Amino acid sequence: MKRSKYFVIALAALVCMNGCGKKDNVDTNTEESTVLSVVESNAETSVAEQNETTENKKSDTEKIEEELSIYPGCTEIAEIPMGITSEVVTIKMPLNYVIAGNYLDENGTSVILDGLDSATTTVQDGINAGSFYQDNKMVYATWTSAEFEGTTISAEVYGENMAITFDDVKTYYPDGKEFGTSDIPAWLYHQDNELENIDFSVCMQISPEIILNLDYTGPLDDEIGEEAAAQQLYDLVTVK
Repeated sequence: MKRSKYFVIALAALVCMNGCGKKDNVDTNTEESTVLSVVESNAETSVAEQNETTENKKSDTEKIEEELSIYPGCTEIAEIPMGITSEVVTIKMPLNYVIAGNYLDENGTSVILDGLDSATTTVQDGINAGSFYQDNKMVYATWTSAEFEGTTISAEVYGENMAITFDDVKTYYPDGKEFGTSDIPAWLYHQDNELENIDFSVCMQISPEIILNLDYTGPLDDEIGEEAAAQQLYDLVTVK
């Protein structure tokens, strides 16, 4: 899995990027990752309560099935934190997908996170190793299916000392489309580099200083349409 550099190179023509991130001591205390699952019905509830509960559970089930549909072959997902010097978002990732992740050291150099230095490391392996819960926050990640070819998602956080803004992305890719919310707007666009195997990209404005860029390759845009697929990608992210 190779990191796409085209996004950064293209935007460098508009803005000047500075390294950021300070390396702190590694925190050996890991946090539990929130694994999402479908809530089972309570057989002891009354008929009226059970009917109401069933309706609520149907919506919960549908929501989780929609989240899982972006990940072929996935049965469980976990919320994985990302940031630069602090955690800024979590992204729902499939436990059985292979992942690579990097942080930025004090010189702004990209360094592989401890425990994510194998080509076969899964999200579950990273959770078990505490890779996502160190003081060095994961600024870049790419995860892909080990069993079902064709689905790969990459994410990178830009901000703080990096002079890249949401408006820069919109200016460089003017043919894109804005969606999301007023608090967290997003820009759906296509990268111009034919060498990159990316179906579409989504840039999210996390705060005035921080953006999150997501690249998607997979079958979902052909199955449900690009805008719907972009919305599902957007919905995987929770802003902290």
